[in-house]
Amino acid sequence: MQRNAGSAGSRPCTGIYAFDFNARIASGVDPALAEGTQVWAQYFTRDSGVPSGTGLTNALTFVICD
Repeated sequence: MQRNAGSAGSRPCTGIYAFDFNARIASGVDPALAEGTQVWAQYFTRDSGVPSGTGLTNALTFVICD
């Protein structure tokens, strides 16, 4: 799924990524996303401002709660 980071953040990195996990869970498309499940998330990025042209955001971990 491709997303645009937009430009609403603060300098030096003005992009902000967002993903609505509530909508994903409610859709039922991924039955593994159940209450109590630990999720690891990270965005792969393309950035013409860095030498490699690509990068990874800081990762985060969270648990799905009721």
